Amino acid sequence: MHLLLSALVLYAPCSASIAVYEGEAAPCSGVLFSESATRAALDCKNVKLPKALSDLRLARRACEIQTAALTARAESAENLLRVAPRPPARWVLPAIATGAALIGVAFGFLIQERTK
Repeated sequence: MHLLLSALVLYAPCSASIAVYEGEAAPCSGVLFSESATRAALDCKNVKLPKALSDLRLARRACEIQTAALTARAESAENLLRVAPRPPARWVLPAIATGAALIGVAFGFLIQERTK
């Protein structure tokens, strides 16, 4: 296991970064990183953070566009409902059906009387 990657806990904290090579004792406590791990961390910060911010801006913009599209869709549905004809009252259909039935019965009696 590499000494440079392991965490050494000592009582004296470091106040500055010091190069420590494998096999040497660290003069202070803290977490030790190798040079390659430090460079990888800087690359991660320099590349992944701006990419994450860019992805966040893209997701926000997509959300705004989707919200605008859904709002427009809801408004158009409301407009269609406003101009659609209102359904008749509940009593209209039974009244028409009853009237049609009475007219049919009366017409039937009238035809029957003429055919006699």
